[in-house]
Amino acid sequence: MRPLPGLLALLAAAAFAQGQSLEGRSPRGKADAGPPRPRAKGPVLLGTDPPGSLRAFGSSDGGVVAQSDAGADDLRREVAQLRARISALEQDRGQLQQQSQQLGEVVRQLQELRGQLADGESRRQAESQQQQAHREEVQTGVTALQQAQSMLASGDASVDAQLAQAQAAFPPQAQKDIAYARTALQNRDLSAARAYLSSAIAHAQQGR
Repeated sequence: MRPLPGLLALLAAAAFAQGQSLEGRSPRGKADAGPPRPRAKGPVLLGTDPPGSLRAFGSSDGGVVAQSDAGADDLRREVAQLRARISALEQDRGQLQQQSQQLGEVVRQLQELRGQLADGESRRQAESQQQQAHREEVQTGVTALQQAQSMLASGDASVDAQLAQAQAAFPPQAQKDIAYARTALQNRDLSAARAYLSSAIAHAQQGR
């Protein structure tokens, strides 16, 4: 073991040599980035992007924006298609409403014409029935006058009932003939009365 004075001498020589070495170096300039800066407390940030704005790994610049624009274009196209379909349906609805109004008018006219046809048919049937009844009355009157002629031919002048029955159903000229026959009966001219009754029958069958 070395004595303590000798050890102290060695340590002093080593410290002196290290000081001389440090004094021989030149101080660091701006090119050497200067003296070391104090490190701030907190997490260490890598790169140049601020927190929260890092781009997706493996994507090129504008990739996210391109995807967003593509989605917006698809949505706009879908909205445009929906608007076109709505417009077409609105047009179809307008045409259907117009056709419905026209159909309603046609139905109304058809119902009106059917009503007129039914009324006309009813009137026709009524007139036909009236004509048939009138023909039957005329025929009944003709039969009554024929009976009256037979009675007058036998000298029986009591034919007032037959003349009245025929005169009620006969047309105007035939009624005049019956009136002339009455006048002839009043004059007791049975032959003339029979002639007027024949004329009345002919005019009644002719509708006169």
